[in-house]
Amino acid sequence: MAGFSLAEFAALVALAGVLSFAVLWALQHVPPRSKRAYDIDPVNGHTRTVFLFDGDTLTDHDTRNHGSIAAIADWAGLRRWLAFRFSDLPDTLDPFPGPQPITRGSRDEDDQAVLHIVPDRGKTRVVLDDPCICDAADNHEALRMQTTLKEDSAAFQASPFAMWKTDLTGALVWRNPACAAIEAEVPEALTILSRRLADTDHVQQSRQVLDRPDGQPSMWLDVKCKSTGSGFIHYALDITATIKAEDAQRRFVQTLTKTFASLATGLAVFGRDQQLALFNPALIDLTGVSAEFLSARPTVISFFDTLRDRQVLPEPRNYANWRTQLQAMIKAASDGDYLETWSLPSGLTYRVTGRPHPDGAVAFLFEDITAEISLTRRFRRQIDLRQAVLDKLDEPVAVFGPDNILVFCNAAFRVLVGTDPDSAFADVSAADIARICRERFPDPAYWAKVADQRAGESFADILSGPLKATKGPAMRFSHRSVPGGALLIGTAASASAADSARTKPAA
Repeated sequence: MAGFSLAEFAALVALAGVLSFAVLWALQHVPPRSKRAYDIDPVNGHTRTVFLFDGDTLTDHDTRNHGSIAAIADWAGLRRWLAFRFSDLPDTLDPFPGPQPITRGSRDEDDQAVLHIVPDRGKTRVVLDDPCICDAADNHEALRMQTTLKEDSAAFQASPFAMWKTDLTGALVWRNPACAAIEAEVPEALTILSRRLADTDHVQQSRQVLDRPDGQPSMWLDVKCKSTGSGFIHYALDITATIKAEDAQRRFVQTLTKTFASLATGLAVFGRDQQLALFNPALIDLTGVSAEFLSARPTVISFFDTLRDRQVLPEPRNYANWRTQLQAMIKAASDGDYLETWSLPSGLTYRVTGRPHPDGAVAFLFEDITAEISLTRRFRRQIDLRQAVLDKLDEPVAVFGPDNILVFCNAAFRVLVGTDPDSAFADVSAADIARICRERFPDPAYWAKVADQRAGESFADILSGPLKATKGPAMRFSHRSVPGGALLIGTAASASAADSARTKPAA
């Protein structure tokens, strides 16, 4: 240093200070060199993969961007990727959960991997530390795939459906335990099915039948075949019970069809789409509509329009409101409230009933009740004639049924008892009439005899003597039994009253 002057030495010291300051500034501001795909810990030889998060958003990582890692964009995605191996991971990193870094070990005791979640100047670093000498992320992905394969294999083994795989020659490669149940019923069932479907190069689903040994009922399977390029995967479901149910339903429908065919009542069933789904021959006979028209499945509107055209429907009073009336009729049938009697111009009378069916269907039943209506009308005319004849009689007459309830009486009897039984709200009994007559014609001995006979439920003919009335002429009462357990009560004026009436001078 003796060769330097003081000024030169001072200059060297100043230059050294400037250089030192520059180096320190560069170390603080120049970014570090890029990391490799993975770093090896020089102390323990572990490999580490780092994921950098800003909040919950993944901003950077130092692993190869391939496989399922390429789809990870946030903490939720990475959390799902790590979940099979590490438990109790936080739901979010924004904000960071807790003041201290988080460390989680692997679920598997034999796995020495550790996950570190460390806050770093407002951001979060997730470090996967793996003792494997390979890339930590690759090792983790391999373990994830291995776990997935184990879960898928467990699902295949536990499946209640038979699944098996064959190569291109049809040789069995793999099968699940459910296949054993099929082969227990039909030996070599898998081989038989594989041969049938060996030429399939696309997805195919079909029903296959296998013959059981010893003449037992056949076994039905719903089989699906999928080509994998190197072989075939087969799926089979036992549908024997379904086939039996379908056969039973088919036989039931055939039985119903035969039953409907023999009915005298016309039947028309319309489905949910309001198209004719079922009809029987009686409908053709009653309506005169051709079988070709019915077989074409007309709509319910078209069906009733045709009935109107053929005059098998009462003529609507207002053609403008015809469709509205028809819709109201269909609605009433769907609710189960439609029941009408159609008097047709031809003189026929039909009873039409609408009934709802499952799944939105509706059925109409057509019955020819012309003979019934004619008989009812004839019977009504006979009753009216009988009542008119009875009302012309001067003698009061009343008939009681076996239950002691008044069946009918004539006008003279209504005048006698002072009431009209036909207009009464409740039934009029023999006891009610007897009480009225006992008040107007008091005779304790006679009415006691009538009461005793009625209590014994047998009616012998009883003829009273003249019974004095509280008001009016004396009367004779007669109680006569009528076939069928009925009772006839008649009255007549006494002989003295009749003689006085005959000898009474004319006014």
